[in-house]
Amino acid sequence: VPPAGMAPQVACSSTRPIDESDRRACPTTPTALSRPLLKSVTGTFTVSGAGCATTAGLVGGLAAQGLPTVGQNLVVDVTNGTPGTIPLMLIGVSDASWGAIPLPLGFNAIFPATPVGCDLLVSIDQTLGMAATPTGATATLPIPNKPQYVGVSFFVQALQLELVGGMNLRVNTTPYGTATIGT
Repeated sequence: VPPAGMAPQVACSSTRPIDESDRRACPTTPTALSRPLLKSVTGTFTVSGAGCATTAGLVGGLAAQGLPTVGQNLVVDVTNGTPGTIPLMLIGVSDASWGAIPLPLGFNAIFPATPVGCDLLVSIDQTLGMAATPTGATATLPIPNKPQYVGVSFFVQALQLELVGGMNLRVNTTPYGTATIGT
């Protein structure tokens, strides 16, 4: 910590991306001239589409705690969740298709106990178990600290799985979220 009234020293020999204040502090060093300038971009998280009700009549929603940022965790919550269901988070790179399969895809075609309108809205490129909470579930998505991910979007959707009528699987869906990574 610098003494009172003195500005902190900037390390001009680092290879990390720099911001504009670093460039002003070290304007003529070869390192400051050759390192990439990390532009400030605000991440976004928006919710689209529709979810479907569980047997308890609750339609789960999605909410992000904070915004997607390189090197940080994005915490996504299922709101209005139904206790006793098994929550899963789907992470995908598309909201238009899952490989050759166009989206949305109705889960009722695969799981007959699932009502019409409970649709897959994102490609399934990764799945995560979610921690149940009293009112839903939560998932922590680590975002790598790689500047090349700034501006990249990915999609998330949660499922609430429940057994109905003995051993019939019912897949209840939330709307989906679009996360665009910022700095």
